[in-house]
Amino acid sequence: QGISKQIAGAGRVAPKILRNVLLGLAKGEGLDLLVERVYGGLQDPERLRRAARACERSIRFTVAASASAIVVAPGSVVSTPEGQQFTTTNASGVAVAAGATSAAITIRARLPGRAANSGAVSRLVTAYAGTTITDDGITLPGTDRESDELLTRRTELLWSQHTYAVGPRAYELWAYEAGPAITRVWVAPPGASPNQFAVYLATPDG
Repeated sequence: QGISKQIAGAGRVAPKILRNVLLGLAKGEGLDLLVERVYGGLQDPERLRRAARACERSIRFTVAASASAIVVAPGSVVSTPEGQQFTTTNASGVAVAAGATSAAITIRARLPGRAANSGAVSRLVTAYAGTTITDDGITLPGTDRESDELLTRRTELLWSQHTYAVGPRAYELWAYEAGPAITRVWVAPPGASPNQFAVYLATPDG
């Protein structure tokens, strides 16, 4: 909290070295305020802490030949065996005839985060008689709320954009900007050419 009280005016009076000291010390809400007020988050929302994102998957409904036709209502609920619940995102009802399989329907996890990335959706919570579902896989992986450590690192790297010499730090920043699923980056030293770098990316799952 003591750090947070110093942040509001830091953008006007603090030299770069003081800003970097504050960046190294700030945590939680204090770090969010520092990025917002001092490091340009108000002008560029991409610099702010990344919120958790809900996993999205694609599934299909199959109705048994001996059952009655169904209409998959918007917001129908399905789940994994472990209990991760998803809702369908269709804007209107999707009719599925007896003995038929629906086109792909997008579902979204009820809770954001990586937990919904595991397992496969196979259970109906919203009941449809004689119906089974097939999980065709993840179309948008869920991500957790960005950690203090990663937000601090992304912010440190911003200064690498303020030079005409594009080096490893700039490539590292650009890799993180590819999306919230990227949480680890390693830039290998240049090889035969000083302008060529190998960039390795990783998600929390490896």
